[in-house]
Amino acid sequence: MEDTKWRATTRVLPACRDSRRLSPLSPLQAFDLVPDREAGSSSLVIGGKPVPVRFPGVSLTAQFQCGEGYLLLTTADSPFEESLYAILLGMPTEILDVVELSNPYTPAALTDLEIVSDNSLEFSFFGRDRWRLSVSERPQWRFSLPIFSPVKRKTGFSRRYLRLHAV
Repeated sequence: MEDTKWRATTRVLPACRDSRRLSPLSPLQAFDLVPDREAGSSSLVIGGKPVPVRFPGVSLTAQFQCGEGYLLLTTADSPFEESLYAILLGMPTEILDVVELSNPYTPAALTDLEIVSDNSLEFSFFGRDRWRLSVSERPQWRFSLPIFSPVKRKTGFSRRYLRLHAV
């Protein structure tokens, strides 16, 4: 993923928090995408109206409400070198965090997706592997370097709400 292409906002917002407690993830069917397959990205559509935000992926595979925010899972829709993107939106026009799961020249498909706690999902992507995606109520500052890992992020020091790791 290019460093400058998908910049998340640095504003701190309560992603999965209401005024009293962490709000659980709940499935949702509120969004659609207008894909731009050449660019490998999409625009968001809410209630039939386009929203001026672009993010990676061309196929919307799952969507969840998370307190005041939304968690979208999109894919590149490429069966021979698939990528999964988890996008956390604070509001429909504000990208809080993006994390990518992919391996070069590796086929993949999102399967066995399930909510395992108030703020976590588990799924398989590269066959029989298991991955956990968690949403933090507060962002954490982390430093990323481009390493040989299937989990990819913007390089550098940034705030993160999303944590993706193998189980």
